[in-house]
Amino acid sequence: MIQDSEVSVERNELMTVHQHCPDRPYLELTVPDNAISVTFIQYNVCSRDQGWADPDGLNRSSTWFDAAVRRPPNRSSLPNFTLFLNKRGVPEFHPHELRWGEKSTLAKRNWLAALLPGDAIQIIPRAKFQAWVNIVREARMTIGYQFDDNITSLSASRELGRSNKRLHGQSLKSTQDQIRVLLLEPAENHDDSIFCSLHHLSLGQNEEFEPLSYCWGDAGKMESVAIDAEPVGGSSLSILVAQSIVEALRQLRLPDKSRRLWIDQLCINQNDRDEKTQQVGLMSRVYSEASMVHIWLGLADRATAAALAVVRDIYNYDRETFCTGGEGCRCTGTRHTVRLQDLKKRSKNRRGSRNPYEGLEDIFKLHLKTWPAEVRQSASGLEGAPNLSQLLSCLFSNPWFRRVWVIQEALCPSQAVVRCGPDIVPWDEVLHANHVLSSVEFAASRPYNLAPAVTMPSVWNVLRESMRENRQSPECVACAGGRMCLLCVFLHGLSLQATVPQDKLFALLPFGRETGMFREDDTRQAPHPLKPDYSTPVGTVMADFTRWWVSQYHSLDILSWTHCQPGRTWRRTSHDSCRPELTSPSWALGVDGKHTWGEAALLNEHRYSATGDSIPDLELITQPHDRLLLKLTGYQICEIQEITYLALNNHIPATSFKNNNRRTNSNPKTRDRGQPQPPQDDDLMTKQAASLLRAFDRTFDPAGTFKFWNSWWPQSDRPHDHRARERILARLLEPGIGPLADHVAAHTRYYQQRPAGQEAYSFEALSSDASAPLVRCSADVGCPACLDPFFFVGSDGGKTKGLCPWPARVGDIIVLLSGGKVPYLLRPMPHEGTVGQAQETLQANLSDTAAGASASSSDTRTHERQQDNRKCYQFVGECFVVGAMSGRYYEKQKREGRELGVFTLV
Repeated sequence: MIQDSEVSVERNELMTVHQHCPDRPYLELTVPDNAISVTFIQYNVCSRDQGWADPDGLNRSSTWFDAAVRRPPNRSSLPNFTLFLNKRGVPEFHPHELRWGEKSTLAKRNWLAALLPGDAIQIIPRAKFQAWVNIVREARMTIGYQFDDNITSLSASRELGRSNKRLHGQSLKSTQDQIRVLLLEPAENHDDSIFCSLHHLSLGQNEEFEPLSYCWGDAGKMESVAIDAEPVGGSSLSILVAQSIVEALRQLRLPDKSRRLWIDQLCINQNDRDEKTQQVGLMSRVYSEASMVHIWLGLADRATAAALAVVRDIYNYDRETFCTGGEGCRCTGTRHTVRLQDLKKRSKNRRGSRNPYEGLEDIFKLHLKTWPAEVRQSASGLEGAPNLSQLLSCLFSNPWFRRVWVIQEALCPSQAVVRCGPDIVPWDEVLHANHVLSSVEFAASRPYNLAPAVTMPSVWNVLRESMRENRQSPECVACAGGRMCLLCVFLHGLSLQATVPQDKLFALLPFGRETGMFREDDTRQAPHPLKPDYSTPVGTVMADFTRWWVSQYHSLDILSWTHCQPGRTWRRTSHDSCRPELTSPSWALGVDGKHTWGEAALLNEHRYSATGDSIPDLELITQPHDRLLLKLTGYQICEIQEITYLALNNHIPATSFKNNNRRTNSNPKTRDRGQPQPPQDDDLMTKQAASLLRAFDRTFDPAGTFKFWNSWWPQSDRPHDHRARERILARLLEPGIGPLADHVAAHTRYYQQRPAGQEAYSFEALSSDASAPLVRCSADVGCPACLDPFFFVGSDGGKTKGLCPWPARVGDIIVLLSGGKVPYLLRPMPHEGTVGQAQETLQANLSDTAAGASASSSDTRTHERQQDNRKCYQFVGECFVVGAMSGRYYEKQKREGRELGVFTLV
């Protein structure tokens, strides 16, 4: 019996949000496990902005709230929606109330319908532009849902029906590179029953077939299709397949002749792991040898259909193709609606305009006249009026663009078309529209837009450029061969989703320099540890990949990219201290996270060589042992004794500006002669202090220079030269008007959020003699309150100090591992003696948010390998150690004859 129920959560705590604060939800509520559908969501927020505003002609607050969904990595992502804006310049708190349900817009109703048990609904406060502050006092969220008492296991009811064993009775011949193809029989009427049959085909024989690229969709929505079983002439079977496939088959079916298709759900025996593994190795060939690939986005709603029509006209206008548009269009697929002649007339009437995108706006306005109210509403953003960015977001919010397998399904073939209901648009034209939306110039032409346009994930543009222009990542030691290495490809694809987590790696093998189609046109040529094998758990797959990379490139650089994972980032990205369960060993890459989080890692600063030219002990790494363990050699420096803050406002402003005659701006036309200019960093501070300040500026990004922690900023706004340092002092220390000062003021001017009595260490000790004792100072540390404690002091009497990520704990040990460019933090496991005991307690230790064991000073010079082999450690991440980043400390230990210790990571 189906029943209605509700679940609610509320929070009553002041929180101030500035444009440079990291993405962090104020409130989060998970859809219950027994829900079969979500009927409504009620949002209640009490908030205000900074309470004043200068006249700017916009007449709206630049502070607002988004609704987002945090989903498991095996599900398609859902777009963010704006909930409401604060009242502009009103100093009193005011309530907001909004209910999404059956009376909401089509896009929001579809959003609710797509929610599944385990999805976490979030309310995220936002702010943009200098001095704007979003101040939240309380919030409440309620989810209404339906459940069925008769369903004991909802997850089982939603599982996609697997292939009938009789359907794939005849095995494929792997030696002949055989695949199955689906012969779709013709029908005159759209609603006629679907009939088809399966046949075998060998690749490389120049036979025509057309693969279908699609999302499997909701496993609970199935339809029956009649398929002739193998071998040909067998009995016809009625097979349940995903509704999205049935919809595509009806659109693809021809009236007068059959059509030969390839659809993975039907052409691969999903119950046979060996066949699935073998067929995955052929995927790049399947799509590259196809005569045409059909990209199916589902049945079109009006907003998506309108977006595709605009895409066609944008491409026709930019490329000046042969089509005149309008009634004269004779092109295949969705026709060009706008006449080029009308656009040229508008362009002549607008002489002198400096905006190169005015023509696109003309196209949008001409289409706008023909749209019904529903499309106009879907194309309206925070600014209220319909706009081009919001309209195309309706298209790029489709879950297809965020599935990992579709990357090679769209980029490998020579010809592909996008189908959405009856609309047909060439794939290249959709790529072109995405390139326009994600360009720096387009974002600059709309400086006052609050939320950026939703575009395709960055991996699309990265791989497209790599394939066409032979580009590589300048940061990676493995990309020296010309093409992007597999690690860089994988990292850029982290935001993509896959039903099977192993596919986050397997689906991208064709694009890696070491593994892909640019090598042998076949992922079967991948190194043995990387060959697709679905019988191997995802944690072991990622451990094999990480170990292979370390041994292949004699480097530990890959360990720094564990900071991409949720709960392991340098800055906290959730409103509490929760950590998701790890699907891989602590030292291995995970399959979830964001590439931009990893870009903030110290590794990418390119200034460090903490262990000189050393390399890992390859014999120790590759020797036979548990695949979930990694043994590395190195030196332990000490333990962390305290984690606190470093006072950025303590003595630095006075010291930095004491030389009023020195100016960093040498242009007399632009510099302010009446104000002292900040000097170069190394002039007034020690190199150690300057190095720490640079690392803090880039990794924690408190001044919003690099925007690693703000996903809502357009990707095009992120600076390309991450090594620019000439303005660090101005960014961080310029009093009153600097970006950091504005950020700090956002947290301190309205409400004190840092706990009373909290102390920090003075920066003065770092700015003078490195051996001077650390001096404590007051709680007013000059750091934004959204920063967790980041400055650590070692157990060696304060001689060792530096920066650590927020997951670091007292008791973690600081080590220099051979082959690593930076120092690392390891957490001793509670059991010594057996690896098995350590692995059993790993997850419990990860979720423990309490401080680690109390620190104690110890002499680390007598490490012996036999003793070290009995110890196990959890890998925490990187750290910055003052005086140990250039390799001098590591070389000193070698000169003094200190023996390398062995650290077993779990």
